[in-house]
Amino acid sequence: MKIRSLPQNDDDIQNYIVLKLKDSIEANISDLRHMNECHSLNAVAWIARNILELLVWATYCTESKENAKSFMVDIARDSLGMLDVPDSFSRDPNFSFRNARQILIEAGKRNDIQDIDKKFLSVAEAAKIIGFPDFSKHMMHFSKFAHPTAAYVLIPWTDDHIKNF
Repeated sequence: MKIRSLPQNDDDIQNYIVLKLKDSIEANISDLRHMNECHSLNAVAWIARNILELLVWATYCTESKENAKSFMVDIARDSLGMLDVPDSFSRDPNFSFRNARQILIEAGKRNDIQDIDKKFLSVAEAAKIIGFPDFSKHMMHFSKFAHPTAAYVLIPWTDDHIKNF
């Protein structure tokens, strides 16, 4: 599998990241429209959460080239997080998530990704940086409908409720 190389200069990095975020927002808006037509409240809430997060990242990355670079470096940190699971999660007895994670850490350090194994910037932290203090409240509101909470399970939601959500 060939991986497309990422841009190297700061202007190109910021433009690339913002374009990818725009594409993701547009795809999620399309999904949101479709799920709304299907009257799927939990899918609508989940996608609304995604769009809210993407808008935070888009704002964060457009504020500075350094923010965009930081977001790009978080690709490696996200990948490390995905590999931070027990080897028993793999059906291949010859595959080791721990070894794959170590290889990624070493590759990141060879490519000057500083502190590759530190925690990535969370979207809630990015929201605070860009001045969106109510971000967590919005996410909590959508979560009540996106996850099987008591409200989602026990309230008899009608099509009218869902259409007006």
